[in-house]
Amino acid sequence: MSIPPDVRRRLSLAAALLCAQHALAQPTDTAPQQVTVSGSRTAINPNTPAATDSIDRSRLADLNIANPEDSIKYLPNIATRKRFIGDRNGAIESRGTNNRMSARGLVLADGVLLSNFLGSQDQIAPRWSMVFPEEIDRVDVVYGPFSALYSGNAIAAAVLFTTRMPKGFEANAGLQLQRQRFDFLGTSKTLQGNLANAFIGNRNGAWAYQLGVSHLDSTSQPTGFAALTPSTTTAAATDRVATSGAYTVSNRLGQDMVIVGVGGGGIERTKQTNLKFKLSYDIEPTLQARLTAIRWTNDRQAGAEGDTSYLRDSTGAPIYTGPVAIAGRRYTIAANTFSPRNGEEEHRNLALMLKSSHAVGWNIDAVASSYDFAKNIARTASTAPPLAFSGGAGTMNRQDGSGWRTLDLKVDRRPGADDPHWLTLGAHWAQFVFKQDNFSTSDWLADTPTATTSTVRAKTETQALFVQDAWSFSGPWKAIVGLRAERWRSFDGSSVGGNPASIALPARSETAWSPKAALEWAPDEAWLARLSLARATRFPTPVELFQGYISAVQQITSDPNLKPERGLFTDLTVERYFPRGSARLTLFNEDTRDTLFNQSNGATIPSTSNAQNIDRVRVRGIELAADTRGVLHPKLDLSASVAYNDSRVLANRTTPATVGKRFAQLPLTRATAIAIWRQTQTFNVSAALRQSGRQYANLNNDDVRDDAYNSLSSFAVVDLRANWQLSPQARLSLGLDNAGDKRYFVNHPFPGRSLVVEVKLGL
Repeated sequence: MSIPPDVRRRLSLAAALLCAQHALAQPTDTAPQQVTVSGSRTAINPNTPAATDSIDRSRLADLNIANPEDSIKYLPNIATRKRFIGDRNGAIESRGTNNRMSARGLVLADGVLLSNFLGSQDQIAPRWSMVFPEEIDRVDVVYGPFSALYSGNAIAAAVLFTTRMPKGFEANAGLQLQRQRFDFLGTSKTLQGNLANAFIGNRNGAWAYQLGVSHLDSTSQPTGFAALTPSTTTAAATDRVATSGAYTVSNRLGQDMVIVGVGGGGIERTKQTNLKFKLSYDIEPTLQARLTAIRWTNDRQAGAEGDTSYLRDSTGAPIYTGPVAIAGRRYTIAANTFSPRNGEEEHRNLALMLKSSHAVGWNIDAVASSYDFAKNIARTASTAPPLAFSGGAGTMNRQDGSGWRTLDLKVDRRPGADDPHWLTLGAHWAQFVFKQDNFSTSDWLADTPTATTSTVRAKTETQALFVQDAWSFSGPWKAIVGLRAERWRSFDGSSVGGNPASIALPARSETAWSPKAALEWAPDEAWLARLSLARATRFPTPVELFQGYISAVQQITSDPNLKPERGLFTDLTVERYFPRGSARLTLFNEDTRDTLFNQSNGATIPSTSNAQNIDRVRVRGIELAADTRGVLHPKLDLSASVAYNDSRVLANRTTPATVGKRFAQLPLTRATAIAIWRQTQTFNVSAALRQSGRQYANLNNDDVRDDAYNSLSSFAVVDLRANWQLSPQARLSLGLDNAGDKRYFVNHPFPGRSLVVEVKLGL
């Protein structure tokens, strides 16, 4: 694996930092002798045979956290595609997985599945909104599919939320105000939002409850622009003349494009309300039952008047459609270029849990959950503005009735002092149901379809059994071996009016055996070395198998015969612990056959794009991470990480020209750093860094620019925060996200400098 000189320099600096922190991490009279640190040997499961990292409630309180997915944004080699506060499309990316492969990231909250495995793309992300940031006790990230306890959907990582229940009466409320000034091309706006929440809970003997409500009202920066290809046609005398509002810029390929406004979905106003109730009962001191019920709603609008077209005629009136003269050339703006759109969602999540916590002997962990799309409507005008602002023809998409059901049972036998084996057994069942109906409407603002244009129905189901044994032998040695057997099937799949025009195929099924093995050496409390090996299988999702559509320029095809992706994964980790910190070095390798990824097939006209099997992809990488508390100075906490990800397409029969190229949308480097200065017990300030290196949008690596709209930027942004504990009941925080106002893109423009003001009150 050849490492470029600039990357070697970054790794050398990181290694020097880790060594310095290690050398300085000796007890002093002024520093505490023992603290809990991120990455310490307090993982959610002590037999997790993989690299892990974590962040707890106290650390989260020091950082700018608006949504639950923000809790992992400073952890090593992991990120989410969160474009704005309230974005529903925050897919996970980590190691060899990009954000267009969302089915490779497993997210659980208290064992309840939040990952949306109906599909695998950047717009089908985990349902982060099912967790309130205020209820998070800790978040653990398990890197890679090395544990038999998790399915192949954990190829990138498993993100495990642990939430808290009240120990006595508590009531609190919070208000967060956000303000962003966004100046780019023809948009110069001050964008504002607010997030309000309130909680009440109590414990009375064996019973405990918690009721929470939150409301988010937020406006995004433009996330997409209307771009035209430069014209060579001379404008006609009858064409409407645009006297201003056209911007000629270069795209990621180095080609000129003419930006004429923000696309109809570019500036989104979203109002989300979340109501969550948790009830627990201690059947015995070591056996607890819990009920969780959540209702989440979202009302969104985009393409409002004044938010779209930049073009103005000589009278100052906006131009939305038709032939238009720009700098003497004729351009044709389609009727739907600036089409406004809106949507309504109501999702419900219900879960029952039973868990025991015996220090020695058998324990049970059982979870049953149901996630339902009670309402999921998206409407888009096909009529051009300004008529579209008040109605007109359009389309409507409904996914009501989609969702998933899960059953999980895990039993483990925790050993006594003289027992070398920690045995875990379990079973898993999950069914995913996807329903989609597309309609044409005479009035896009009303739910009155005139005709059905397409329908999709699809189901997948997985049944799994797993076993894992952690065997401590010969003093410092431990072997963790596991096996996961999975039976997957797709059934009741059909597509009418898509591409192909109509399909209904019989059920199909696959079986996968995924062995896991790890060998640990821990000579004392200060050192741990572990080599992990795993096979993993990720099965296709309903959307990948059955959803397709056709337009004038592109066909998105379905493929009910997709193969599951199967990989061999290795991880070598060395960890060092000391009284006030920890450090980790990891080398990893991912070698995946039949990788599932949306790619274009250039051999067809018009071009087709769909989830396809790429024959072989390999990713090799290095991760360095450290976390210290009060080492360089008793008041200073520091953490840092740097990762290098070398990805290559090794075989691809569909598009041979991509062989040898870097895999799409995987940054070569990722780095994070957090510095917290605790001036007093009631005041602290923090600075946090997020860095992402060079990456390419497509498998052919044809990007020549990474600083243009629709490019994938290399970026480094700094977030700042100050916290004042005004009293035991009141806390005030002031923050800046992207304090340097860095303009960067991951296809979409990401937020500029954003002011965050937060007030929290509690009893």
